[in-house]
Amino acid sequence: LIAEPIARLGARLTAIDASEANIKTARVHAGEVGLDIDYRVGSVEALIAAGEA
Repeated sequence: LIAEPIARLGARLTAIDASEANIKTARVHAGEVGLDIDYRVGSVEALIAAGEA
């Protein structure tokens, strides 16, 4: 949920967590408050390896 204050400032961001349950909860909460955050299950290392970081 730390991504939400950043999104409220107008930033586009990708938020990651290794826990699928945490991502599911974060997606639901962001949707309830109208925030568009790209939540993904994974690690920063995986994003770097995929060329997405």
